[in-house]
Amino acid sequence: MKLKQNYFVKYYFDEIINRFSLSFLFGIWSDVKKSNIVYVQDIFSIFAILGFVASRIYNKKCIIAPRGSLSEYSLKSRFYWLKMIWIFIFLKIMNKNFFWHVTSEFEKKDIFKLNLNGKIFIIPNFIKFDLKKIKKLKSLNSLSLNNTKKVLKIGTLTRLDKKKGLLNLIRAFSKLKTKKDVHLFICGEDHGLKQEIKKEIKIWSLNKKVTILKPLYGIKKYQFLKMLDVFCLPSKNENFGNVYLESLRVGTPIIASKFTPWKNVIKFKCGLITNNMIDNIALNIDKFIQNRNKFKKSNCEKLANLYNEVVIKNLYLKMFYELNK
Repeated sequence: MKLKQNYFVKYYFDEIINRFSLSFLFGIWSDVKKSNIVYVQDIFSIFAILGFVASRIYNKKCIIAPRGSLSEYSLKSRFYWLKMIWIFIFLKIMNKNFFWHVTSEFEKKDIFKLNLNGKIFIIPNFIKFDLKKIKKLKSLNSLSLNNTKKVLKIGTLTRLDKKKGLLNLIRAFSKLKTKKDVHLFICGEDHGLKQEIKKEIKIWSLNKKVTILKPLYGIKKYQFLKMLDVFCLPSKNENFGNVYLESLRVGTPIIASKFTPWKNVIKFKCGLITNNMIDNIALNIDKFIQNRNKFKKSNCEKLANLYNEVVIKNLYLKMFYELNK
């Protein structure tokens, strides 16, 4: 995202990808010293520690973007007490001039729950996409289904891991009351759950009703989302959830988890909200099927348009200008 001509990004070489960079270790000090503002997009890493320490040594304002890492779910997923000690030392004791960038009111609550000091800026994510290309985008039609037009297509596009609630989605799919011909598509990279998903499909005898697809990228990802009648992801936690926005952007309604910041789909009439329980997921899918004509493509686009590049860019500029006074 280009802000202004005099804004630039410097990259450090990682000797160990996402773990260690020798050039960062020695170069961060002079770079922070010359900077007006330090922006740290992480919490629990050596890069974050060095950013916090350098900003404190040189008395620089430091913006921290947790990206969901301070949610109760993320903290308790593993190393809870180590993370709490980390937070106490680096985010409380060292917090002299810290500010926060969160992507939603939902994520803002994480900062309040931990009693962390500093002004909070809410700046959502956005997806950069040519509106003309979106309108011309064709649905993915390479999937071998009989009477494809008559099949109601439910799908999800995400990492295949436990956080995403995919096992409960399959179990919920087995309990649908609708008599319509419905098919579930699960698409994404395997993060250790694919075999369990296959077992679950077999247990419920859904081999002809559920299809696991290889990961899709670029234009094919959007074609897949456009193909669906509804996108459903009952995730256990998302600080934002870009894929919900991507689905809305191409005009596909969503069934989002209540543990995400997408409750405004109710107001815009472009989706439903579910919890992670099997019966509730099934209830909301059935509810969508019964009322799907109410969830119009134009409503999806109207909500997605709130997260456009120009609006988000101006929010970033406003934050940087305010802190650079």
